[in-house]
Amino acid sequence: MLIFINLVQGIFPCTLIYRCMVYRFLFFSCLFLFFSCNKDDSSKSDCIKCFNSRNDTETVQIEVDFESIQANYWYDSIFTDVQYIPLESNKNSLFGKISKIIHANNLFFIGDFRTTKAIYIFNEQGEFINKIKSVGKGALEYQKIKDFAVDTTTQLVTVLASMDRKVIRFNFDGKAIDETKLNYATSGIQPYSDGCFFYANVKKEGKSLFSHLLLQSDENFKLKRSFLKFRHECVQYRIGKSNLFSTYNNKMLLNPVYSNNIYHYQNDSLKVKYSFNFGQSTMLEDEIFNLKTKEVNVYREENNKVLIDGFLETDDYLFVNLLWGKSFVKYIYNKKRPKESILFSLMGSKNKPPMSFNRVYKGETDNTVLGFVETVSYIRAKSFFKESLVSDFGYEVKPSDNPILVISKLVKL
Repeated sequence: MLIFINLVQGIFPCTLIYRCMVYRFLFFSCLFLFFSCNKDDSSKSDCIKCFNSRNDTETVQIEVDFESIQANYWYDSIFTDVQYIPLESNKNSLFGKISKIIHANNLFFIGDFRTTKAIYIFNEQGEFINKIKSVGKGALEYQKIKDFAVDTTTQLVTVLASMDRKVIRFNFDGKAIDETKLNYATSGIQPYSDGCFFYANVKKEGKSLFSHLLLQSDENFKLKRSFLKFRHECVQYRIGKSNLFSTYNNKMLLNPVYSNNIYHYQNDSLKVKYSFNFGQSTMLEDEIFNLKTKEVNVYREENNKVLIDGFLETDDYLFVNLLWGKSFVKYIYNKKRPKESILFSLMGSKNKPPMSFNRVYKGETDNTVLGFVETVSYIRAKSFFKESLVSDFGYEVKPSDNPILVISKLVKL
């Protein structure tokens, strides 16, 4: 640099004005070159470093070997005490597909976000109790349900209407109580002791380079903290999905979109609790860094990459739903004896069609999980085993009926 400056001084007259112009030119040229050379690398590394890091010595590293997958694992060899609960089907209770299930206060809360845009309440026998529906653009109305949560203490259902940027609280009778406008966009909600967690549905606004994926609010939905900082170039983290949140031991668990980590909130901080390595099937952030939503899904399917599609934790196990390329597979991690964990595609057996892990049922100590099966799948399974469709419930199950809830207890692995 000094040689270059001396050369320039030899070319230009050594007046004070010219010398100041030369130094200023050189200074801003160096700044431009520095930021130009580092822009792409820094944005990429910041995104990966802060989002897919294994940043805690207490993080449980889970290695999943897809070469050991069990092609046809029979339902009876994994689950016992299977209980089927058909949901009452009439003109008031019929809905499309289950978007989310919550079991609370001895009731089932079934969210159908797309077809009927409503939340249906059933008792533990599957009898229809009530529904929450308030579609519109006015006060105490929503255009679309993005997520919902149930407060077991106040017995209120909080509906997240992300399109309207507000939350509306309803009682169990379906009556709207109040609404709160949000000054932030979100796509997921999870209550905690004195407030809520929100998963941010982030769009770049203004000149800001960064946003946060996890937002924490107080009981009045005012923001308190934010977590998981990322750059806006990381487009895949702004994609919403269901089954982001779960709970264990009254602690919030989170699996962000396309992340191989499960985080937990503890002592006012967010830490990686479980970190997955799927070998060659691991989908790394740098592989999908600037891909659009549809491109990411095509890339995952064509290259047999893995997406965590849902999870729940009990005292003994971690249940994980996985999308492996175009296939749905299950993984049960044995917390006490990791070597006895199993990876499998679930096959239905007699009267037991396949289902996904959706919620922990009742408590976390008995390893009982709650899921559901579509009536079409149930009928197909019964037909495969040439069983009567009347024997289980005392009536003929029709394809147009509501889905059937399934409660299953895991056999000790």
